[in-house]
Amino acid sequence: MLTTSFPKQDIRILLLEGVSPSTVDTLRAAGYSRIDFHEKSLPEDELKARIAEAHFIGIRSRTQLTAEVLSHARRLIGIGCSASAPTRSTSSPPRRSASRSSTRPTPTPAASPSW
Repeated sequence: MLTTSFPKQDIRILLLEGVSPSTVDTLRAAGYSRIDFHEKSLPEDELKARIAEAHFIGIRSRTQLTAEVLSHARRLIGIGCSASAPTRSTSSPPRRSASRSSTRPTPTPAASPSW
């Protein structure tokens, strides 16, 4: 049995953008009861208010966790993003992929790590 140093019933979890209801069920079954679930992303001002008390946040692709938003997170321990959202949890804009006419050298297989 996994124990935590902080009571599960006091851990606040913020889930946005209709994260799967099975996620909520799984968290509740594991003993987490302070789950703030929203079907859609929140406006920035409301997100700042909600993230201030959250220990964990789960997002999909619309929520942008900018440096400004994250500066309001007083208790945040972790962020979970769907596979399509990793660039949304950074303070910098998403990178654009290089165009095919780029003059940057393309790595050869020999230069790539061999893992």
